Amino acid sequence: MNKYLAELIEGLESGAFDLVQTTLSNREGENDSVETVYSFMVKMKTPTTKK
Repeated sequence: MNKYLAELIEGLESGAFDLVQTTLSNREGENDSVETVYSFMVKMKTPTTKK
């Protein structure tokens, strides 16, 4: 699993993020294949500061 997707899931499960919007789209790829693209828009509930 992609590390960014894992962080997104962790943030949603912990309540740190609110899921605002999801998008699913299909597009034609090479050799008559179909690529499925998932997009997620989230809002962070509590801003964090990096040290």
